[in-house]
Amino acid sequence: MCRRGGRSQSRITPGRNLSDKMRLLVLQPKDELRTVAEDVTEDNFTLTQTVKKYVANVDVEIITNSLSKEEKELVLKKSKKADRVILGTMVAKKDDDIIQLAKKIGREKPIDIISMKSPYIGKWLSSSNYWIDTYEPSKIPVDIAVRTLLGEVKPSGVSPVTL
Repeated sequence: MCRRGGRSQSRITPGRNLSDKMRLLVLQPKDELRTVAEDVTEDNFTLTQTVKKYVANVDVEIITNSLSKEEKELVLKKSKKADRVILGTMVAKKDDDIIQLAKKIGREKPIDIISMKSPYIGKWLSSSNYWIDTYEPSKIPVDIAVRTLLGEVKPSGVSPVTL
C-alpha cells in the first residue's frame, strides 16, 4: 500500500500511527470523478464513514481539486485545530489547488494521503506521513487503508507502476 519505485516501501514512522483519541480532519473528495465503469451499487466514497467507525472526533470537509480562496482558508483553519489530517484523493494534477494545500498543511502537521484512484498523487506529496494507494474507493480497500493508519495492518504489496 505505501509504495515508491514499484516496490512496497513503508513510509511509516514508529509512533506516528493514528490514535482513536486524536482530533482528525478528513478531506473527503467530492463525488465528481466517477465513471460509468464503476460499481454504483456499492457504497463508494466511504473514507469519512470508515474513519468515523474507528475515531470519534472527526471533522470533515468535502473538497475538489480546485478550491476558492475561502475554501482554502477554511481547510487551513480546520487543519490547525486537528491533530492530524487525512486527505482522500481520486485524480489530481501536480498544480491542482488541493495538492498545493496539502503540501502547506504537511509543513505544519502530519498529513496522511489515501489515493483512491491515481497512484501518482503521492509523488507530489513526499512530506506526507503515510501515503496509501487503494486504487479504488470501495469499502474493503478504504477500510484496510484506515486500519493501516491505525497500525492494525502492516502495508504490503507491489505497485503496478514505478513512481
